[in-house]
Amino acid sequence: MACNITGQNLTTSIDWTTTTIVSITVEIIIAVAAIIGNSFVCLAVYKNRRLRGTTNYFIVSLAVADICVGLLGIPFAIVTALGLPDNFHGCLMMLSFIIITTQSSIFSLLAIAVDRYVAIMNPLRYEYLMTTRTARWAIAATWTLSLLIGMVPLMGWNLGPAQNGCGFTDVIDFDYFVYFNFFGCVLTPLLIMGFIYSTIFWSVRKQLRLIKSTDITTSAIEKKKKYFKKEVKAAKSLAIIVGLFAVCWLPLHTLNCITHFTKDPCAFPYELLMTAILLSHANSAVNPVIYAFRNRDYRITFKSLVQTCFFCCPWTEIVLNVSDQSQSGVESRHNHIQLRSLSRSQRNLIHGALSQSKSSVNQMNSRTPSKLSVMQGSMEKVDHENYKVGKVLKKRQSDLSLTSISTNQINELEC
Repeated sequence: MACNITGQNLTTSIDWTTTTIVSITVEIIIAVAAIIGNSFVCLAVYKNRRLRGTTNYFIVSLAVADICVGLLGIPFAIVTALGLPDNFHGCLMMLSFIIITTQSSIFSLLAIAVDRYVAIMNPLRYEYLMTTRTARWAIAATWTLSLLIGMVPLMGWNLGPAQNGCGFTDVIDFDYFVYFNFFGCVLTPLLIMGFIYSTIFWSVRKQLRLIKSTDITTSAIEKKKKYFKKEVKAAKSLAIIVGLFAVCWLPLHTLNCITHFTKDPCAFPYELLMTAILLSHANSAVNPVIYAFRNRDYRITFKSLVQTCFFCCPWTEIVLNVSDQSQSGVESRHNHIQLRSLSRSQRNLIHGALSQSKSSVNQMNSRTPSKLSVMQGSMEKVDHENYKVGKVLKKRQSDLSLTSISTNQINELEC
C-alpha cells in the first residue's frame, strides 16, 4: 500500500487488507452513532423547553456539525480513501467539506466557551447580552467563517489535479492545511478556550472561597453559592467536551505536521495513522454521551425520546413524568414550563376560562340564601361551568403545556 499521509484519506491505490476493511467498518459504525446521537441532542432541545437557552443553541450548532460529519464527512472520507472521484473539482469539494465541518465544530465550541464566560463573569448582564438573537447571529457567523476557511482550497490554494486520483496530499496544499488551517484556525481557538475555562474555574473558586469565609449566612449568599456551583458543573461538562475534541484531533494534526516538516510520508506505521483518523471521527459521536452523563435534563429527555421512538410511548405522557420528577427536592421551584414562556393567546385562554368560573361563582353568591331552589340551580350552573372550564383546559393541555402549571401559578394568572 502506498504511504500517503492525509487529513482524511490514505492512498489512491487500495489494498483490501484486514486493516482497511476493519477501518471502513468502524467508520460506518461511528457515522451511524454520530447521526443518531446528535439527532437526539437536537430533538431534546426542541422537545424540552428547559433546554431552550443560548448555550444549548450553540450545542445544537455543534450537534448539526457532527451530524454532517456522520452523514457526509465520513462517507466522503471513505470515498476519497478509495481514490474517488476522478473529477478534480468533485474531489476538491469533498475534501473541503470535511474541513468545513471540523471548523464549524471548533467555532461552536469557542462560542460556547464565550457564552459560559459571560454567564459566570458577568451574570447581571448575561440576559441582556446573550439573547436568542445574539445566539442566532453568532451561529450564523461560525458557519460563515467555517465555509470561508474550508473553501479556500476551492478558491485556488491547492496543488491542482492529481495524477493518482483523489488523494488528500495530492490535492490539498499542506502549507494551507498545517500553517493556515491547523495553527491559525484549530490550535489558536483551542488555546483561547483553554484560557477561558481556566479563568472561569479560577474566578469561581475564588468567589466560593470568599463565600465560605463569610460568617454571615443569608438567602442571597446561599443563592449565589448555588448559582456558582450550578454554573461550574455546566462549565466542567463543556470543558470536558473541549478536552475530548483536543484529544481526538491533535494526534492526527501532529502526524500531519511531522510529515510536512520531515517531508517523509512513511515516518510512522500505517496502523498508527488509521487509529488517529478513526479517533478524530469518533469525536463526532462522543458528545451526546457526555451530555447524557453530565446533564440531568438531557438524560431524562433522551430517555423519553428512546421510549417514544422505540417503544411507541406517547410523548405527552412522558413529559408529564419528566415534569413530575423535575418538581422534587430543591428543584421544585423550577417549573417545566415557566409562566413567562406562555404566549399572550395562551394566557388569554386561561384567563378567560377562569373568568367564566369566577363569574358563575359571583352569580351564585348574589342569590338570596333563603331561596333553596334558586341556590341549587346556581350550584348546578357552577358545576356545569367548572366542567366546561376543565374540558377547555384539558382539550388545550398539550398545546399550552399546562401539565406543569401549579395552582399557585393559575392564581397568579387570575390576579
